[in-house]
Amino acid sequence: MDNTPLEEENTRETTIQRLREFSYYLTENIEKNLTFCLTLLEDRPNTKKPNSTSVTAISTIATPIPYIGKGISSALKEGEIYILNKIDNNNSRTVADLVYYFSDNKESMRQLLIESSADVFYCFEQQFTKITCEGGPRRAMQKLAKDAANRIFTHFLKNKQTKNVSRDDFSKGVMFGDSVKNKFGVRTGKTVKNDETEWKTSSIYKKVGLFFDGTNEFFGNEDTKSKKYGYRRIFAWENADEIREKWSHESSQTPEYYLNKEELPQLVADIKEYVMSKTATEEAMLDREKKHEEVMDDQRKKHEEVVATFVEKFREVIEDLRRNYEEIKAGREQSEVIVTIIKEERTVQEERHQEIATKLSEIHTGVVETREGQVVLTQTTENIRNDVCEIKTKQEEFSSTAVEVREAIQQVSEQKNPSLGDLVRDNYEVKKMTRVVNKVKESISNAEPKVRREVKKGLKKLFR
Repeated sequence: MDNTPLEEENTRETTIQRLREFSYYLTENIEKNLTFCLTLLEDRPNTKKPNSTSVTAISTIATPIPYIGKGISSALKEGEIYILNKIDNNNSRTVADLVYYFSDNKESMRQLLIESSADVFYCFEQQFTKITCEGGPRRAMQKLAKDAANRIFTHFLKNKQTKNVSRDDFSKGVMFGDSVKNKFGVRTGKTVKNDETEWKTSSIYKKVGLFFDGTNEFFGNEDTKSKKYGYRRIFAWENADEIREKWSHESSQTPEYYLNKEELPQLVADIKEYVMSKTATEEAMLDREKKHEEVMDDQRKKHEEVVATFVEKFREVIEDLRRNYEEIKAGREQSEVIVTIIKEERTVQEERHQEIATKLSEIHTGVVETREGQVVLTQTTENIRNDVCEIKTKQEEFSSTAVEVREAIQQVSEQKNPSLGDLVRDNYEVKKMTRVVNKVKESISNAEPKVRREVKKGLKKLFR
């Protein structure tokens, strides 16, 4: 101890004094709450003032709870009213069992409370040694302890904690219980300060990161705000492997601690002696001081809380409006893209429809032309048939004439003196036949290829 520098000794002593104060106020608040509930169980209230809020509340709460004995005072403190508000028909039996257990085991429960308060302070040493408030560090420890007591009580009610309370159960209550609601219904707990920055006690218990003292590892998750509230040591009941698996590694500077785990048993003994040394006179003075500080603090904080809440809600509204605007804007842009695509598809469809209409028009024209061609072909074929018939007739006449010519030639050759008139007449008939044949050939050559093919087939059949 003598080799320890003076500055470190003073800081260490200050840390230990804060530990004593925190443990004392936590123990005091828990015991007062349980004692108050024990009083409720021992006697139902005498409702002399039916319109009194306190008396009505006590009557309502105490009715379903088993009771023994006599009267109760109607003067309630803030913590007692808070406890009343947490008790209902569903958990009244839990409260009764817990209170009776406390009544039968006061000394052992106090020992567990002191040990657990030391565990909580040890884990939150980095935060608790920085915190102060308008009333000073002592008042800050009182606020932290009061919120811790409320969180323990609500955790016990939620989990129906009755008998066999352990040291770890109290520290779990601090971590998993609920802080007191403010006037706006938000569970903020009490207000303290780190330098000039205000902290809510509920945020200290819920939003710190985790620090593994032995391996110098830091962890955080989506619910923590370790940059603001720092890191705490882990409790003995917390699973280091599960934290490594589910939490994210973070980087930070190793915090400076003045307490070590090995000295906790000695510190617990020191805290117990400190708690036992408190006198009734000192408690009365402290209670008056607390009342005065609470009134002044509440008056000063009312406006600040209203403004802070309004600003926070206003920012949330603005953020919601901005987010909604972005969503609407994105939706509108997407709609415009879809409309453009639809327009383009419509244009393509119209062009395709126009192409189809053009093709159909061309096909219709072709069909009409084909029909006209068929009519012309039919007419041409009929004409050719007529011409063929005429050619056939002429051919028969020509054949007959040819026979006659051969006979005439024969006669001439026999007579050696043919008639000039007969020769002229025969020559005329040959020329006439020649003109008919040439006319038919011309008609055939001017006809379509298909017509020509049909005429040739007809002629072949004709002259077989």
